[in-house]
Amino acid sequence: MLKKQQRNRSYKATGYSWLKRWNSKGYEGLIPEFGGGRPPKLTKEQKEKLKEILNEKDSWTTKEVQKLIEKKFGVEYSSYHVRRILKSLHGID
Repeated sequence: MLKKQQRNRSYKATGYSWLKRWNSKGYEGLIPEFGGGRPPKLTKEQKEKLKEILNEKDSWTTKEVQKLIEKKFGVEYSSYHVRRILKSLHGID
């Protein structure tokens, strides 16, 4: 019963927050103002530089790219995330 009451208070607070934003800014006030998510560890410039480096050699393993990113930019990524970065660099999202 307590959880239900807490949840209802949360919904009510959210509703009041939306109403306040609607009254002050209209529809635009309901659009979130944050980009969402954690900021990337690599900047756009660093990703461009990484792409240039990767183009100097025909094939790379995920492990090689992972080590390259750590050595060149001081950023550690999991192999899973390195593959995601590689896909995004090549426009495969």
